[in-house]
Amino acid sequence: RWATRGRDPRLRPITVLYEPPDRLTPAEAGTLVDDSPDTRDLTATVVDLAVRGYLRIAEQKAEHLFGLWSSTDYRFYRTKPSQEWTTLPAYERLLLEALFKDSTTDDVSLSSLENRFYRSLPPIQDAIFESLQKRKYYTQRPDRVKQGYLIGGIVLGMRIVVLYQLFFRFPELAFSLDRGALLLAVAVSTLAA
Repeated sequence: RWATRGRDPRLRPITVLYEPPDRLTPAEAGTLVDDSPDTRDLTATVVDLAVRGYLRIAEQKAEHLFGLWSSTDYRFYRTKPSQEWTTLPAYERLLLEALFKDSTTDDVSLSSLENRFYRSLPPIQDAIFESLQKRKYYTQRPDRVKQGYLIGGIVLGMRIVVLYQLFFRFPELAFSLDRGALLLAVAVSTLAA
């Protein structure tokens, strides 16, 4: 009996993939994982762009108060001119443009991006969703689908509350109405919601 039912099935060898499936970039893969282009996805994209030679990242440490306290900042150096960015996907190009937008030189510090970079995030996130839709990973944007379900749930909830109020707070009204008036009350409650 053990020979037929007690043995584990034979497994095939597991192949290791050294590249993401379907040549996905870090931003696309991260967005597919949780249906949201998060900051960590964009951070991974910056590192990926550095690996591919579009920029260089350097760590800068500064000591304060005679070495008792130190701070770390990072500096991004543009290594390829913006004319070579045309081959990149739109969101990577927008990310590089946002990094070096106000810089008159070919380098920018991370700390200088603190109060201005966030304004560039919505177009970059939109471009990531457009890229995934173009590649047929999404038929509709997940954030808009969630928003539609939320609005639908609110409308349905309001409708239920109105109908509850109609039937239980005014039962004599609800039972004295004929079918046409009942349909009119439901329609009004739908429009009110």
